[in-house]
Amino acid sequence: MRALSSHRHTKRQRGTTLLEALVAFLVLSLGMLTVARVQTQLRFNSDVARQRSEAVRLGQDELETLRAFSVVAASGAARSFADVSTASRSVDSSTGHASNTRYLVARQVDSASAPHAKTASVTVSWTDRAGDPQHVVLDSVISGTDPAYSGALGMSRSSTQAKGAFGRAIAIPLGAKDLGNGSSAFKPLRAGLAALVFDNSTGVVTARCTGVATATGALTLSDLTNCDARTGQLLTGTVRFTAAAPPQPGQANDVPLPLGVALVLSGGTYPQAPVCDAEPMKTVTYSAAGSQRIESVPINALPASVGAASWVDSGDRHTAYTCVVYPLASGL
Repeated sequence: MRALSSHRHTKRQRGTTLLEALVAFLVLSLGMLTVARVQTQLRFNSDVARQRSEAVRLGQDELETLRAFSVVAASGAARSFADVSTASRSVDSSTGHASNTRYLVARQVDSASAPHAKTASVTVSWTDRAGDPQHVVLDSVISGTDPAYSGALGMSRSSTQAKGAFGRAIAIPLGAKDLGNGSSAFKPLRAGLAALVFDNSTGVVTARCTGVATATGALTLSDLTNCDARTGQLLTGTVRFTAAAPPQPGQANDVPLPLGVALVLSGGTYPQAPVCDAEPMKTVTYSAAGSQRIESVPINALPASVGAASWVDSGDRHTAYTCVVYPLASGL
């Protein structure tokens, strides 16, 4: 009886060992199938990432091609800004492009959304290995500036200062009135009584005049009589407000709060304290002399103040400030 019991126990142990081997084989098979599937998925993701990188490159190349014009007006002999328009093209192995898919590069160009510029949206679409549609979109703005002006600063000799608008120093505000004697005048506050006089060549402030009721655009030498002829440097900037929480710098267009700007200098005894002015402003777009203009005007100004019948208010609000800083004798 004991021997028979021992024999039956041995058979039961052998059956259990076989079952364990089958389970182990099943687990191993499932693991190998999972590894194979993961490897396939990794290869697929790698292929999609490579295609996406190539699509971004094609989109960037399309945008750079749009910017590579040599003249503004339409010309049959050269690529022009006027030729920048909506179009599409295909890129695949038949066009000499080494790729395992076919890309459709489509650009949408809008010439009415920005003055002297065109907005361009380039969409590159393709089908991945699984047959699913993929696409990337790149947006940009193509400026209509004549390429001949792009090297203007580079052509300037080191012994001369680069000029800004109207052949004057770039530090002079764009709206300053040229007085015809090598200097220009500008009123920091449109309704104020102070005017700054600039040297057209250097851009430095040569005088600050008070009691000036004439608007900047109508200033003459006879209006600038009560002047302090001290040399200074102009410092300008803007302050913006937003009530958003958290603040959004790109959307800081709230109506400015009342404020004043003052500078405190250190490091020596300056000949005169800085003089600062601040004024709430808004940005408008209007037509004048056959061209489109974008200008900051006082927040309560009307179109007649710039000689326009009407304008488009962009909604931008900010406070513009100007300060005249009188440096030390050392120039600091």
